Amino acid sequence: MNWGLRITILYLSFVVLIFSLAFMATKQEWHMVREDYYQAELEQEGLIKRMHNSKALEQPVTIQYESAEAMLRICFPSEMEAIKGKITLYRPSDANEDQEWPVADLDESACQAISLEGMKTGLWRVHLSWESGDQLFYDEKGIMKY
Repeated sequence: MNWGLRITILYLSFVVLIFSLAFMATKQEWHMVREDYYQAELEQEGLIKRMHNSKALEQPVTIQYESAEAMLRICFPSEMEAIKGKITLYRPSDANEDQEWPVADLDESACQAISLEGMKTGLWRVHLSWESGDQLFYDEKGIMKY
């Protein structure tokens, strides 16, 4: 085998490799963190104000994951009245698995329990957005579901 044939084989191998990588890249699934990425960026200042309101509470909101029962328990401060809002479980690795619930059915201690049975294991972010009276609040916490 002469050197010209070796260079041709090397060159063709490189071209086949590049085309193979390009083909595999087009078949790869890409999940964006959010579909409305630009709109969410514009709303960031309002979110920061909500987080400051949440941090200023005398008694903070507690977000606990109880792995034995696969339950998420969210407790609001007792001084809050007429709480409205939403609870979002955000999956960083796959936006298709995000889930959302309204803040409703609070028990006598101002807590709400959500069953996470059937949801995939791994990292989840709990985004809690609520209002009480005329004030808006936001809090978030990461949980690891086993």
